[in-house]
Amino acid sequence: MDNEFPGPGSGIEIDEDDLEVLLKLPPIDGYVIVRTGHPLCGKSPVQMSAMLDYPYVGQRTFDVLRVLDWLSAWGHGEVHLAARGYGALPATFAALLSP
Repeated sequence: MDNEFPGPGSGIEIDEDDLEVLLKLPPIDGYVIVRTGHPLCGKSPVQMSAMLDYPYVGQRTFDVLRVLDWLSAWGHGEVHLAARGYGALPATFAALLSP
């Protein structure tokens, strides 16, 4: 356990000048699939840092909230939200954030 890299909040400060690059890894090709109108749509190349600006769970939570808004607009005042598997976290956050 002594060789683990300390994480954020560990109280250990690391000076980047003390770090040494042992091996630079080659880039890994991948694909980004986004909806029409997404801020990353049409950008090429897309860097990993740009993709991390739009976390998956946050985007799915936004989608659930929009569906709840749509149902409300159609007169459905009370909605019982149930989800499991990959939908559990977005549904939980949407339930917490919806009015």
